[in-house]
Amino acid sequence: MDRVAPSMRRRLGVVVSLAVVLLAGLSAAVAFAAARPAPVISACVQRRTGVMYRAARCRRGDRRIVWSVRGPRGLRGLRGLRGAAGPVGATGAAGATGATGAQGATGPAGPGAQSFTASGSYTVPTGVSMIEVELWGAGGGGGGAATNPGGGGGGGATASALIPVSAGSSCSVTVGAGGAGGVRGSAGTAGQASEVSCASGVATAGGGDGWAAGGSGGSGGAPALTGSAVALTSRNGGPGQAGTSGSDGGNNGGSSGGGQLSGDTPGPGGVGGGGAGGPTANSGAGAAGGNGLVVIIPVQ
Repeated sequence: MDRVAPSMRRRLGVVVSLAVVLLAGLSAAVAFAAARPAPVISACVQRRTGVMYRAARCRRGDRRIVWSVRGPRGLRGLRGLRGAAGPVGATGAAGATGATGAQGATGPAGPGAQSFTASGSYTVPTGVSMIEVELWGAGGGGGGAATNPGGGGGGGATASALIPVSAGSSCSVTVGAGGAGGVRGSAGTAGQASEVSCASGVATAGGGDGWAAGGSGGSGGAPALTGSAVALTSRNGGPGQAGTSGSDGGNNGGSSGGGQLSGDTPGPGGVGGGGAGGPTANSGAGAAGGNGLVVIIPVQ
């Protein structure tokens, strides 16, 4: 090879270089298709001419070079079109019904309002530190008629208040009884007071008076608060009507409704109302006053 002319050697070097490049490209394609690591190609470069040639060992003075067959990664191709939706599958069989769970325990009853139509006691529920009390005093009885009709009994007072309390403590409750009607020529009796008495305070709604002598109507009851009881509303009971000559009898003016005469029969008082006075006809007896009432509402 040393006897070949320099120009021939240069042309031979170019051919060898092109062959090497083609071989390298083919090797890169095969490597890319097989998705294997890219092989490394080595060659020799003549020191004097720069011609590249393949040889297992380079001549003395020539330089060996190496490079990778795989080229840079190409651009990502366009996304293909979405395929048509497949048919809906058949509906699966219904699952078995689960077992019914056990019923939970009933919770404790909430602290609701409690009304009293008779005397008793009230126990403060857990978690309650204040109660609201509403009271109606009892009405007085109507007077019995003599020469003139009897006068009406007075109405009981009404009161509402807040009382501080302790959970588990007890309050005494008194519900007033209505006064009795008077017989011919005699006065009716007074209605009793209604009251709630707790350790920290007391609320009272007084009862109405019965018919007084001389034909005048009974006076109404008055409210009263003591201790830590805080007033919300309070009202005196209304007085009963006086019995006068030629009248059928007195109607009471109780704030919570009163008895009234119906024909020749005197009507009894409603809740806290005074009874009507007796007429001059029939027996002339007056009607009884209405009983009182107490309602207690716990405040959380």
